[in-house]
Amino acid sequence: AVCPEATTCCQLNNNTFGCCPVENAVCCKDSIHCCPVGYSCDIEKGVCKLEGKSVPLLEKVPSTSVSNEVVLSSVSVCPGGEHQ
Repeated sequence: AVCPEATTCCQLNNNTFGCCPVENAVCCKDSIHCCPVGYSCDIEKGVCKLEGKSVPLLEKVPSTSVSNEVVLSSVSVCPGGEHQ
């Protein structure tokens, strides 16, 4: 699986990968949401928290499957590559 440039691969709850719409994101344990780098996930409140600041949780978007060795430079390959 691959994600577009400037996104982060995060595992979904069905052993596939999704893409968080920011670079170096924190993947939340609910397998649905993610937060910008440095923030922590507060699933109960639906926010990402950092030093008293909070922003809404980000939702992952589906990753793209890749076949063979075709990987463009503008994407990031998720762990496990095409087999995820």
